[in-house]
Amino acid sequence: MVYVLSPQALYSESVEAAWKFFKSKGKKIVIAQLAPVDPPDAIRRSARFDMTTDYRSAFRQMIQALSQ
Repeated sequence: MVYVLSPQALYSESVEAAWKFFKSKGKKIVIAQLAPVDPPDAIRRSARFDMTTDYRSAFRQMIQALSQ
């Protein structure tokens, strides 16, 4: 699952339900950071990719992490 981290995502009940479901099933969650906000504590240790500066490089790294 790719969690798109933004201020709006932090307050979305449907986004929260989705990442909690994936986490409960032991599925991999990676964070695509679109804004300078902290992720929820429960997924804070997930791999995080900063899309705010070098989008192309971060996207490539994220795809690589998902395929492992």
